[in-house]
Amino acid sequence: MFHTFQVAETGEQLPRWQQSGIYDYDTFDKLLGMLPANKNEIFRKAKLLEARVVKMETRGIHVPGDCKTLRDAVALVEWNTVRGKYANYTNKETLFRIPLFGSTLYRPARFSTIVMGKGNHQIAGDYLRIASAMNIVGDPGVPKNEIVVEGGIYFKEGIPGNCHLQHLTLRQAKECGVYAFSSFTMKDVLVEQCGYHGVWASGTGVVGRCTNMEVRECGWSGVVASNGGSITLIGAKTKVHHNCTKGDSDFMGLKVFGLKVFGASSTIQLVSPLTKEQVALDNGGGGNWGADTSYGGDINQIKTIFE
Repeated sequence: MFHTFQVAETGEQLPRWQQSGIYDYDTFDKLLGMLPANKNEIFRKAKLLEARVVKMETRGIHVPGDCKTLRDAVALVEWNTVRGKYANYTNKETLFRIPLFGSTLYRPARFSTIVMGKGNHQIAGDYLRIASAMNIVGDPGVPKNEIVVEGGIYFKEGIPGNCHLQHLTLRQAKECGVYAFSSFTMKDVLVEQCGYHGVWASGTGVVGRCTNMEVRECGWSGVVASNGGSITLIGAKTKVHHNCTKGDSDFMGLKVFGLKVFGASSTIQLVSPLTKEQVALDNGGGGNWGADTSYGGDINQIKTIFE
C-alpha cells in the first residue's frame, strides 16, 4: 500500500520517487534520505512526509517500521530537545514542522510514544539513555515474552513529565534493567537476567510505580530504592524472585538505602493487598528484603500501604 502526494503549487515535474508515492514500509530514515540536501528544497518538498509524521504522532513510532532500532526511535521523540541524530532537522525551515489547518503557520512535530514489535531489540553499550518523557510500549497483539529489549534503560535526572514502559521484556542488561533518576511507571513488564539490579530508583522526588511487574534472576537486588527514591508495587501479578544470583549478602529481593547526605528516606511500598512476603520469594544473597542501615536504610521503609 502506498500514498501519492503532489506539490501542485510549484508546477514542476516531480522526481520519479515522488511520483510513485511514499511507501508505508519504508523506514522514516529511508524517506529522509530521499530528500535533497538543499534546505530550501527540503522546505518545499517536505510536505511529502507530512502524512507520515502525523501518522507517527497519532499511532506511535513503530520499531521496526518507522525506525529500525529503539535508539533511533528515542532520538526521534527527543528531536525537539536538539539531541541526537535528528538535531539537524530542528530549524523552522525543515520537515519537522507541520502546517496548521492548511495555513502558512507551522507547528513542530510532537512524538510521544514508541511501539515495539516482535523480536529481539538490542541496545549497544551499558544503557539506552533517555532524557525526555515518553512511552515505550509493546505491541498489544504480541506476547510480551516475544518483545525483548536486550539491555538496560536509563532515565536521566530532571525529566519533566513521566517515562512509561509497558508490555515488554527487558533482558540481560549489562548493569541494571531500569536505572531511574526521574519518575517513571511500568506495567506488565518482565525484567530478567540483569548483571546488576533489576529496577533501581535513586534520588529525592524520584517515584516509580510498577504494576504487575516481574523481576527475576538478576545478579544483585531485584528492586532497589535509594537516596530518597521511592518505588510502589501494585497488582496481583507483581513478583520479585530468584534474584541475587551472584550470592552477595549485601543484596536482596527488595532493598532500600540512602546516603545520609541526602537527608531523605527511601521507600518500597506495596499497595494492599500485596505484602512483601507475597511479592519477594526465593531470592538469594541477603534474603528477600532488607535495608542497608550503614547508608541510612530502614527496614520499616518497606511496607504495605492503602490507596
